[in-house]
Amino acid sequence: MRSVAASVLVIAMVAIGCGSEENSESGNPSKVIMDAVAKTEAARTARLSVDISITGPEGFSSSAEGVADFEHDRDLLTTMVQGKTVQTFNDGGEAYVRNGTSGPYRLFPPSEEAPVANNPTDSLKYVGTDVVDLKEIDEDGCYAGKLDFDRVLERAEKGREDELSELRGQTAPVLICVDDAGRISRYDVTIEQGPSKVEFNSTISDHGRAPALEPLGSSERPR
Repeated sequence: MRSVAASVLVIAMVAIGCGSEENSESGNPSKVIMDAVAKTEAARTARLSVDISITGPEGFSSSAEGVADFEHDRDLLTTMVQGKTVQTFNDGGEAYVRNGTSGPYRLFPPSEEAPVANNPTDSLKYVGTDVVDLKEIDEDGCYAGKLDFDRVLERAEKGREDELSELRGQTAPVLICVDDAGRISRYDVTIEQGPSKVEFNSTISDHGRAPALEPLGSSERPR
């Protein structure tokens, strides 16, 4: 994976709507979420906060903070994993990683990348296409649905379609919330595989107020 955190916005996110004509009807939950995606991207930037918890034989937890620059297709995430700081930077189709928050990055090893692009700026585009059975719930501005992994895997990199074959035919419960301006503000996913459960809890804030991201500087580029 590019980073544990990037599997969010996820997964905004590996990432809602059934794709049918009825999703265009006013008041339909899928239409609400698809409009929220468009408004979030129109804000150009936003801050991200992600908490990941894995329970089971190899349980651990981590958290990440960062910025998504939708206008320039970039995102920066600083993740704490088992007491260590890892920073990832995505710029278009290139992914970079470094230990700590200073010094040069290295290109993210292709062998460690997920077969489905899942950085925040990419993933948000699919929040309106990969979640089915959306329903409004009692919590104000929030909707519950199911992440359809068959839809996610349709975007798998050519030749790597079978790497996540255990997810075919599976769904995972999601919770998506929008703020008063109709933008995505929360995206939670719970995935259970065997004895393990993975919970991704993400918030999106400061829409339009987070700083835009510049390309890597000369001291940050891989050497």
